[in-house]
Amino acid sequence: MALWGNEKENTTIENQLGKTWVTGAQLLVRFLESKGVKHLYGIPGAAILPVYDAVLEGGEIKSYNVRHEQTAIFMADGYYRATGKVGVCACTSGPGATNFLTGLYSAYADSTPLIAITGQVPMGLIGKDAFQEAPIVEMARPVTKASYLIKDVNELLSLLPEAWKKATTGRRGPILLDFPLDVQKSKIEVDVDQWLKQESPVEITPVSSETIMMRASDTSESPKAALCLVPKSFSSPEESWVNGKKQPAAATLSPLRMTAPSCKGDLGINMLTKNSEDTTPSIFTPVSTNS
Repeated sequence: MALWGNEKENTTIENQLGKTWVTGAQLLVRFLESKGVKHLYGIPGAAILPVYDAVLEGGEIKSYNVRHEQTAIFMADGYYRATGKVGVCACTSGPGATNFLTGLYSAYADSTPLIAITGQVPMGLIGKDAFQEAPIVEMARPVTKASYLIKDVNELLSLLPEAWKKATTGRRGPILLDFPLDVQKSKIEVDVDQWLKQESPVEITPVSSETIMMRASDTSESPKAALCLVPKSFSSPEESWVNGKKQPAAATLSPLRMTAPSCKGDLGINMLTKNSEDTTPSIFTPVSTNS
């Protein structure tokens, strides 16, 4: 890449016992494809082009090019809210990466699981005021569930599963992957299919929303009403069910922005007593409507 000189990279390509040489960018894209990711929102730039090349080569992920990085990350956020699936966005280094910060903060506050991928200058130039360099990992750490600087292509084998699990379990939230250009282009010998098979599937919702909704339906016709407490990460299908059933419900501050008609009360930010690691709608013990 002419912008930052000649980066060193391993260009050897071999096949041995099912193993192949793939670039860091290709490994990332194969991982996302295995997780069912179908959409990538962002703006291509010099420091993230290997990832976009891998997306084009893979053919399973559709790229949506926007006019501002903040638009991309809010589209990824909205994609989760509408579908319940993890949103993914990407941009180049420096000012492109810093434009993600407001969206990361919003996703963190609302417990939205998304993966934000930022390009970065080559490892040897980090900390040297290189063109379009920004310490995005340090800047994003307070507003993400986890932020990673990928220093070596071999780290991806353990880092990617860890990042996905953090985004989609417990209190869900955004993950930042800062991907230096030379690491994107570096190659690793791995049996990708075998590596992906070793990945245990991670459910986004620890407790099935359908199960919770069924439990609520069992009590909705009773003289006593079940109260549905709506959490931060309240997706569109769950909202539709609450409204359709006319289920008594109360929301914390964040879901009220969705203006669910059946949510009559605001419990405030600190009024929930349930485990902070469980963000699914909670059906509490029915209480008498006469009390």
